[in-house]
Amino acid sequence: MEGCLVENNPFSVPVHFRNCSPEDALQVQKIVKQVASTCPKLELREGKKVLELRPRFEWNKGEALKWLREHFGVPDEDSFCIFIGDDKTDEDAQKALPPGSIGVVVTDGRLNKRVKKKICN
Repeated sequence: MEGCLVENNPFSVPVHFRNCSPEDALQVQKIVKQVASTCPKLELREGKKVLELRPRFEWNKGEALKWLREHFGVPDEDSFCIFIGDDKTDEDAQKALPPGSIGVVVTDGRLNKRVKKKICN
């Protein structure tokens, strides 16, 4: 479908539909959700005009952040992270930030209930 982009990603299959017509966007979502419903080993994550199919196991941006800190031997008390994200798929990393770190949410004004602060221009 015109405007649909299937991202070349080694760990998941993000299907972007932001450039589709409204009718095609609905069709893309229907197809991706149908695929997800027939593949129990895949989970479906929804973002801003993107659906992501990924293996069903506990790995996300938050787990990746924890792994990096552990891999480099940096304990929470010695960690200071800045994480900038603009999508629902970034929430896991925001939640995994060590105390005192900065999480920035780039948004159109709508915020998830867990976001405590927002920076406006």
